[in-house]
Amino acid sequence: MISLDRMKQLLFMSAMILLSMGVNAQVVNNPHGKIKFECETCHTTSSFSDVEFDHNNLTSFDLEERHAHAECVGCHNIKNFKGVTTDCLSCHTDVHEGKLGIDCTRCHTSRGWEVFDSHSIHENTNFPLMGRHALVDCLGCHTNLPRGDLSFPNLSCISCHETTYLETTEPDHVAAGMPIDCQLCHQMHAFRPGRFPDHDPIFPIYNGKHSGEWGDCAECHIDPSSYAIFSCVDCHEHNQGDTDPYHLSIPGYSYQSIACYDCHPTGEAEPFIDHDAQSFPIYSGKHNDQWDQCAVCHVVPSDRRQFSCLQCHQHRQSEMDGKHGSMTGYSYLSSACYDCHPTGEKGTFVAHDGQFFPIYSGIHNAQWQQCTECHTTPSDRTQFSCFNCHKHNQTDTDAIHSGFAGYAYQSQLCLDCHPTGVRGSYVDHDAQFFPIFSGKHNNQWSQCSACHTNPTDRKEFNCFTCHKHNQTDTDNTHSGMQGYSYLSPLCLDCHPDGQAGRFIAHDGQYFPIYSGKHRSKWSQCSTCHEVPGDRKQFTCFNCHEHNRTAMDDKHKGESGYSYNSQVCYGCHADGTKP
Repeated sequence: MISLDRMKQLLFMSAMILLSMGVNAQVVNNPHGKIKFECETCHTTSSFSDVEFDHNNLTSFDLEERHAHAECVGCHNIKNFKGVTTDCLSCHTDVHEGKLGIDCTRCHTSRGWEVFDSHSIHENTNFPLMGRHALVDCLGCHTNLPRGDLSFPNLSCISCHETTYLETTEPDHVAAGMPIDCQLCHQMHAFRPGRFPDHDPIFPIYNGKHSGEWGDCAECHIDPSSYAIFSCVDCHEHNQGDTDPYHLSIPGYSYQSIACYDCHPTGEAEPFIDHDAQSFPIYSGKHNDQWDQCAVCHVVPSDRRQFSCLQCHQHRQSEMDGKHGSMTGYSYLSSACYDCHPTGEKGTFVAHDGQFFPIYSGIHNAQWQQCTECHTTPSDRTQFSCFNCHKHNQTDTDAIHSGFAGYAYQSQLCLDCHPTGVRGSYVDHDAQFFPIFSGKHNNQWSQCSACHTNPTDRKEFNCFTCHKHNQTDTDNTHSGMQGYSYLSPLCLDCHPDGQAGRFIAHDGQYFPIYSGKHRSKWSQCSTCHEVPGDRKQFTCFNCHEHNRTAMDDKHKGESGYSYNSQVCYGCHADGTKP
């Protein structure tokens, strides 16, 4: 092969010869623009159009299969070979319009657009091709879609098989209300044989006694237009004459298949064990194995709602009447027995604790043996007495409860204040009135009368019975306090929690003595209030070393100024220098 330098020499010599011959030669420019390869990498000396380029070794994109026969200009612009990327869309139009992504190699290879592995492709979707679906052409499912659109948002069977569902008559899917989710009954390899696995929760035909006992739905579903209709008596050799007596008076019984199903939902010949939960325990508890025929209790064959307890139980009416004397609603009737003994057990009426008064718990537990100990009137259980057991002397009890609002020496009132039978301490006194179980007054008294000196009226109370308050001293301490008088109710008004309070409202209402510059600058009210009988009188000059001459000079020209505490307060209402 001629070297590039040699080729350039020959071209130059040829050009000189042509010029010497007077021929006008035209110089040909490089049509490729910038390119990293030498001309002989692609071209030969025989012709520029004769191109051979080792694309597989000189680039990162191998030309294989269909790409091996592609023209250069099919992918490249000869003015700029670098303008081509390796992604498919740089050369190929996306007929899917971007709906399947930009990576064509997910489905296609360089062998051709029509050659692809649909099974492998579908394995990466929500619908792998299994069974008969593996033989279906793509357009068999991807129909009625815009050109190139293979999206398939509806994966339900009915979206493809609706026609089959509507046209099927054995059984008629529409009339029978068959579900439109085909896979519930059918496999992907074929529609037949069909199977309805959810049938067992309705009625077991794939297990239990009916498993393998039928070959077609029509054996039970005798009406092909409605699978809600079924027959039991077409298979089972039930003679109505035998069946009727066997089910005599069973509620809802009739010689009909639907009635069979209601009582035998699993197809088993079962005892009516629901009797225990629905009516009365005869398969459990004390009545288990104590009877052998329904008629033992149900003495009226034509009506199972009728029953008798007295056929078995040797209850003598005189004893039962005495034992249940005055029980609300009691009568010597089986229905009344059932009302109070719905489980057949002897009751203790423990609900008494929750409904009325705790006699099975608390301090009254095991303190009585007969109802009559409290209920002294056998004919009326609403009547009761506390005093048959409790040795309450009325004189003592009256004294203990002296002054309690509504108190009377009556059992009903005992219950009102002692609903649990426990002696109360009336701790609500703290929150409602005055703290005597907490704070400074806790354990400082033993009787209500220590404060409530009038036994007939608890609203009256006296603070001075306990507190050694000399009126003269107390008057002086409270001298000038607005509304003060030497009365217990007024003590409560200003000391509602029994604490020796500070009149901190002074700061907000009058003058700041607990805050600001005057805080901790005084120890007695008399420091400012010199007149004990009148708190409205006060002086500033007992504390402040104000020389009148100096003050007069300092306030010279101040309108309204005078050397007077009231005037000081008028201009210095918060005690600060303006």
